[in-house]
Amino acid sequence: MPESSGEFKIACGRKELDRLNAWRQQAESEGWLSDFTAALRTIQEKLAAEPLNWGEALCRLRMLDLTVCIGICRPLQVRYAVDAHRNIVHIKTFGLLPIPPSP
Repeated sequence: MPESSGEFKIACGRKELDRLNAWRQQAESEGWLSDFTAALRTIQEKLAAEPLNWGEALCRLRMLDLTVCIGICRPLQVRYAVDAHRNIVHIKTFGLLPIPPSP
């Protein structure tokens, strides 16, 4: 299904925002804040502009007319559902991938 024109609104619950904030604090204290913020910025840009082209589609919820996807931008992964008719991306969960050790 082609994406609708225009920017998508991103809907994210408080629990996931709190989780991101905790990881941001961890990233700052452990020295990988620039990687974390770059990943978060990329995810936001991709979900707002091209959510169906960026992530991998996992399934289609026909009754809700949603496409469920997963996207990865190290060190983050995001599971989300796209409502292409309303231009809304619903964030389901964020995940933190293992951080490789520094050389």
